[in-house]
Amino acid sequence: MLNSHFIIKLTINKMANKTNSQCLHESVLDNNGEGSAVCLKCGQILDPIYLFSSQYVRDQTESDKFLENKHDLKHREDDIELITTLCDLWHFPKQVINDTIELYVFLLKRNENNKCMYKRKIFAFAFYKTLLSHHCSRSIDEICLLFNIVNVKTFSQFAMEQNIELHYNLDDFFQRFTTNLEFTFEEKKIIKSYLNKLQNVPNLQPKTLCSLAILHFHYTKKSSHSTQHIANQCGLTYQTMMKNYKYCKHLLL
Repeated sequence: MLNSHFIIKLTINKMANKTNSQCLHESVLDNNGEGSAVCLKCGQILDPIYLFSSQYVRDQTESDKFLENKHDLKHREDDIELITTLCDLWHFPKQVINDTIELYVFLLKRNENNKCMYKRKIFAFAFYKTLLSHHCSRSIDEICLLFNIVNVKTFSQFAMEQNIELHYNLDDFFQRFTTNLEFTFEEKKIIKSYLNKLQNVPNLQPKTLCSLAILHFHYTKKSSHSTQHIANQCGLTYQTMMKNYKYCKHLLL
């Protein structure tokens, strides 16, 4: 029999948790004399059939993994706060935050045996991939700069290892850069026609392709922007933009 002190404790606990219908009964005290057991969390009396069912064992395992993930997320609080702040600055839907966390947890589970995996890099990759999925594309080096990741090539390598395809949307970059440079609708149409001629150029980042189309418009239509300002808005160095423009100029003529 359970002693009176323990019964009072269970009663209080049960009252405090009477609205909790999702308790997984992870902390259980056997009462062999009664042939049952009691959950120490919600106070529910558990019969032996429920207590030792395969469903209970499975729920307990899933709960343990969830708690492990919660522990990992505690170490990502600063990163979650960062992308929450970026939600307003970059104007992406708040669902990106939740989807980033879900993908991060999924990737952690998939790579749980790899003790050398840099978890902040996984979180940054999850954020990058989620932005692509929501048509809010950002370049890999933009994301790496945010998360202080030096080797940007590791994103592509990690994607290959995880069998994840990274399909960027060129229009995401085009709309962002031309809007920031305050081009009119008609000017955007002309720049887009230039960009269409560059879409099949291999080994160039989307931001580079957009910068070349904008630069060509600047040269042919005499925009008010300087070449350095265009490079800055597209996140490139002046030298990189000019070198690639010389390489691709014949396609724009």
